[in-house]
Amino acid sequence: MTTISKAMTLEEFLAFTSAPENADSSYEFMDGEVIPLSPGRTPHSELEHLIAIAIHNFCRAHNIPVHTSGGDAAYLIADKVVAPDFAYKTTSMIDDYPDPEPPLLVAEIISPTDKPSHIRRKRTIYEQTQILYWEIYPTEQLIDVYEPGKPARTLRIDDSLDGGAVIPGFTLPLKELFAE
Repeated sequence: MTTISKAMTLEEFLAFTSAPENADSSYEFMDGEVIPLSPGRTPHSELEHLIAIAIHNFCRAHNIPVHTSGGDAAYLIADKVVAPDFAYKTTSMIDDYPDPEPPLLVAEIISPTDKPSHIRRKRTIYEQTQILYWEIYPTEQLIDVYEPGKPARTLRIDDSLDGGAVIPGFTLPLKELFAE
């Protein structure tokens, strides 16, 4: 993953992404940098879907509004544009790019090709904006949870994810998420 070297404003970035030659590519935008996104991996896509299914089923059973997206969706969060691997919110999705309504919960599925600096930058964005954040490490079968107002914690295969204050009562055992 390479970064476009010319620093841009948010307005320049939005013009850049709407240009015909860039329409079929995905980018993130952080601190003036345009970051091209690599195509996703199928196991990561499966994890996104498993999370989405579990959250949709729980929310629908408990009459909680539910709208989710995968890695193709971009959100404007604190003048940055990020495309989390999974996002949940209670408000409707809209056609605007990027979606101006930040999600309440995001998950990033970490690949061996992800740059640690990029992971840290996104984590900082989510933490500073009080978004519940799950950092998923599929190879190690563990998840780091960053819940607003609480210390970070690491979940292992015998633990369960929970929705915290965002989706009270929701749980997902890691054994189910990482089952082969």
